[in-house]
Amino acid sequence: MISFLTTDPKQLLAEAVSRYEGYSGESLMPGDEHYIFLAQQVELVVAAREEINRIANQNLLRYAEGEILDAYGEQFDVERRPASHATVTLEFRLMAALSFDVQIPRGARVTPDGKLNFIVQDGAVIPAGDTAARADAVAEEAGAAFCQTRSAALWIRSSTSTA
Repeated sequence: MISFLTTDPKQLLAEAVSRYEGYSGESLMPGDEHYIFLAQQVELVVAAREEINRIANQNLLRYAEGEILDAYGEQFDVERRPASHATVTLEFRLMAALSFDVQIPRGARVTPDGKLNFIVQDGAVIPAGDTAARADAVAEEAGAAFCQTRSAALWIRSSTSTA
């Protein structure tokens, strides 16, 4: 995003203190009640400037969101595509080769962070003597959050033979 207004609280407080000192002829110290009052007001100013920056960025197509983005699309008779489910190829790994096949069942839920879940589509098998297999998965929910996850190896710590 583009910063149209500065939102650095230290800089804004220094400017406010400097202006106060210029108008009043007094020097302010951090324990002074006027200094404390200005510091509290700077918090409100920072919040307002953050919102101004956010709204100003909505005027730029690159940073537009929600209804504003839809309005830009309407100008060119373009509709936003609905959110889609992210897809990924997962690699399942064993710590060591086993003497039996390890099944990765269809529908198994896998998560990189305990919050976002991917569903294994067709399942997979780690053959006896091998240590890895790949399986395609799809995000449980649609949306951009699933596109931001980092790849991670999935280690199988234990398994039992069903044969």
